Amino acid sequence: MAVFSDFPTELVGSTLAYFPPQDLWQYRLVSRVFDAEIQTNPRLYTDIDNVPVNQLGRFLNLSLALVVSVNMYCTEEEEYEILCTTLALHMSRISKLVISFDRDGWSAEAFSNAAPLVDLLSMRAPVLRHLQINTGLYYMEFHGRLLDDYAPHLRRVQLDGLELPTPHPALVHVEHFTGQAEWPTTLGETHAFTHIENLATYFPSLLKLELYDFVSAASIFGEEWQPCPPRLETLHIEYLEDDNFPNVNSTETGDSAIGPLLDSGCTRVKELTIMRPPDDLISLLLLGAEEIDSVILDKPNCVTFKTIKKRVFNFYDASDLEDTVATFILRPMRCLVVGRQISRECEYFFLERLAQMPHIDTVTILMENGGRILPKWAPVRHRLRMRFTALSELHITGERGTKLHYATLWDLLTRVIDLSANSQLPTLVLHGVEIPANDLSLLKRSQLAKFENIIEIGAPLYED
Repeated sequence: MAVFSDFPTELVGSTLAYFPPQDLWQYRLVSRVFDAEIQTNPRLYTDIDNVPVNQLGRFLNLSLALVVSVNMYCTEEEEYEILCTTLALHMSRISKLVISFDRDGWSAEAFSNAAPLVDLLSMRAPVLRHLQINTGLYYMEFHGRLLDDYAPHLRRVQLDGLELPTPHPALVHVEHFTGQAEWPTTLGETHAFTHIENLATYFPSLLKLELYDFVSAASIFGEEWQPCPPRLETLHIEYLEDDNFPNVNSTETGDSAIGPLLDSGCTRVKELTIMRPPDDLISLLLLGAEEIDSVILDKPNCVTFKTIKKRVFNFYDASDLEDTVATFILRPMRCLVVGRQISRECEYFFLERLAQMPHIDTVTILMENGGRILPKWAPVRHRLRMRFTALSELHITGERGTKLHYATLWDLLTRVIDLSANSQLPTLVLHGVEIPANDLSLLKRSQLAKFENIIEIGAPLYED
């Protein structure tokens, strides 16, 4: 039986690194080797995640001069100032700083006290790469020099409840910004954050932008249609959920949103994602894009459109999908991917009409881990069979080694895909999926499942 003293130091250190710093003291009694490593290895204290505030300073001191990552969640008002002061002392070696607050139950004085957080965010951050601040349902304006105008490595920022009234040199290299687009005011109105209204000025190097609590495109991009950052590649917009700000009523429509989005240049990004898009916005966006080549249903409640120039549009929880078919926007599409359960009525009818597009020549179907073929229809009463007339390739993909039995393929061709009117025998292409010899023999003799050729490719078509 091996004893701990025989373990290489690197193995002991890597094992202990799996435990949070506040739990390490429990393992000092396991052996002298563990005890020595816990007391002398500063790397065990470089990833600090929600340690008690009264122990934060001790753990930061134990990491000596090493670069650290800190994630803290503060719920007690008496710990607020201690937390900010302690972090400020070590700001010069923090590479990732995530702070969020829950101010529920705080006194009025503590609730509105911005000074400790302002002081912390005014410290120089020479190694900071990721900054995330959530004020805790408290609106706060930051007046001063963010990070003392010095954060040369800062690339990712997330701000919730915090407004920056003026641009800051510390943000010029930020490539990924996430945050609230608007803040609720009185009388059911919202206020767009200044740094969101002036994205190109505040974040000239931005590549990816994620905005939530989005109410109106016009209020975000202003009456003069403020431009998006010139290098922006990915834009994620999440329209406000009704229960987030109960007193705010959104009147956004596709017609009111399309002008600001187009004029600001936001629709020219490589990937545009919109959650809960207003009616007609999908059709208007796709009409302004180049030809749609593919439609993909593989993520829950999401429909993805890809253009011939490989641009991507993702729409979550859309309610007017049928309109995109009615406007003939999708008529040129050639590829359809279906890889999840179809559970919403609007998606069911969308897919039913989508299958009638005359130029679809490639369909990809995904298999679940257990070998069940997708898609599944729900409610069960639906018996949609997609009737294709020009299909040349049917692709089935699954995890490596997944067995595709003849009965499963028969189910696909009787329940999902109808090839009775197809103008040619399609090629069956399997990605990561294997057909046992007996099932392959049945397939070749089948009158229903007739294919021009069967190609087996070892790698799945989609891998994480």
